[in-house]
Amino acid sequence: MLDILLKNAHYLDENFELQQNDLAIKDGRFVPFTGQSAKTTICSDKVWLPGLVDNHIHISQQFLQGKLLFEKPIVWQRINVPFEASLTKDFVKLSAKTAAAVMIKNGTTSFIDSGCPLAIEMIDTLSAIKMRGAIGYQTTDLIPFDTLRTTPEEAFARNLELIDALKENELLSPILGITTLPAATKELQESVLVYGKEQHLLTSCHMNEYESEILNVIEKENLRPYEYLEKLGALHDKFIGPHSLFLSENEKQLIQDNDTKVVHCPYSNSAKGIPETDALLYRHIGTYLGTDGAGHGGLDIFREMRLFSALMQLYSKSKGDYALVNAKEILSMATHSVDPDLGAIKVGKKADLISLDTSNLDYLSGGINANTMVEIAKGSHVNDSIIGGHFVMKDRELLTIDETQLKTQLKEYKSEPSLISAH
Repeated sequence: MLDILLKNAHYLDENFELQQNDLAIKDGRFVPFTGQSAKTTICSDKVWLPGLVDNHIHISQQFLQGKLLFEKPIVWQRINVPFEASLTKDFVKLSAKTAAAVMIKNGTTSFIDSGCPLAIEMIDTLSAIKMRGAIGYQTTDLIPFDTLRTTPEEAFARNLELIDALKENELLSPILGITTLPAATKELQESVLVYGKEQHLLTSCHMNEYESEILNVIEKENLRPYEYLEKLGALHDKFIGPHSLFLSENEKQLIQDNDTKVVHCPYSNSAKGIPETDALLYRHIGTYLGTDGAGHGGLDIFREMRLFSALMQLYSKSKGDYALVNAKEILSMATHSVDPDLGAIKVGKKADLISLDTSNLDYLSGGINANTMVEIAKGSHVNDSIIGGHFVMKDRELLTIDETQLKTQLKEYKSEPSLISAH
């Protein structure tokens, strides 16, 4: 028996073309439909598409929303790091629940977190919500905060603890990361990034986000950041380089040779630089989208797509062209990730998908296609969300989170002066 049957569903296929067919889901994946009965059968006029993936988010920084806009650089050093240094277990759990609720409401079904000093405290909260994602510690031994600074030995031990805690988890996986190259010694980089590569786990480090950080690495190592990681032996097909805005030709080649992945965060990155995404896609480099967390304009990947399309048009014009990156490529960046089983409504793929209410006036004057998804769609249009073959939202009602209770918790947080001053 099927778990879910979406009868005569309108959906965007793996090429983001509108189709109509029966969609069958069993044991968390799309399966062929041969007339089987189903526990749940849905007949809907909504349009289904693969769930969105936030490939770079800071879940523990949810309450930095509204606090970073127009701040002078370097924001993460002046604001983000002191904020994370003051986090408590309860606060991290509340931040994780809030971030998950906002993501689901906006169509995100999977995420890759950039690291939290209390990562292991998020497991129970996110597991109960049935959210798919990767979580880990953002590791540093050169930042002047005792609650964040660690040693290579301590980092290794807590990463082993996290790996063990997630080994039976079907939706959450570990990611081993460091904050930035200038924020970690070589010994820490090896204990985290090189070990992660040896175990073929997800690894990550903020890369080439600020020109000053690139110059810092060049000054110390006489190598650009990706060149240094290649020498260290840390690049591999599960290494994720968020931002990666300023890349030399040799760095692009190293990324391609190692099948390393890159993530752009359009809203956050727009204050820093415009990436050469066309060059990355031309090299068939896995290039994805992320939000960089709620502090950078919220968690709506649809908004990131729309802004990214505008930035790419401006970038194309500067190069004497008009469409170096198109709508289907942007949709692919927003729905794919390191996991090859995500990103398509197709037999065998993981059943992470969302529906959009396309009956409102925004859609009725045009067709449903890739351009519409990038130009018109927004998080508030998301009607349903399925993660791993389970509904987590129906008709905009969250099913794995008590939204009323969460709103009460958030109001209590905002009304407590000591919490506001601490965070």
